[in-house]
Amino acid sequence: MKMMFRGATVCSLTLLTGCNSPQQSPAPNTRNVSVASGHSTQLGFFASLGERCASLGTPLVTVVEQPAHGTLDIRAGSGNSHFPPSSPLAACNMRRSPGMLVTYQSAQGFVGSDRLTIRVQFPSGGEELDSAVISVR
Repeated sequence: MKMMFRGATVCSLTLLTGCNSPQQSPAPNTRNVSVASGHSTQLGFFASLGERCASLGTPLVTVVEQPAHGTLDIRAGSGNSHFPPSSPLAACNMRRSPGMLVTYQSAQGFVGSDRLTIRVQFPSGGEELDSAVISVR
């Protein structure tokens, strides 16, 4: 969902956050998300891409704050990047790349607010902290 930096570009994509430079320290990114109760919803796709859209390795995604009213599923998978049109890596948006998928599912019948936080560590050494405030309807 966001930007490009010089050198190896690391990118996390989705509702949770955008791309991050390996030189930046983690700054909390918070997104508001609305989901249907009991349904699985993909919150994030995190990948590290370089020249010619080659994978630079798999990011490590860990849970900092578990959701109180649902579950998180973090697993390897593939997805599409969202580099801005001005990025040299914008062509990568047209193909699926390997990375990590983050999915949330509320407890069956739960309606209300939930929250979670994850830490993403990229192979290049970059890191980010992402939070989601989830409105479960």
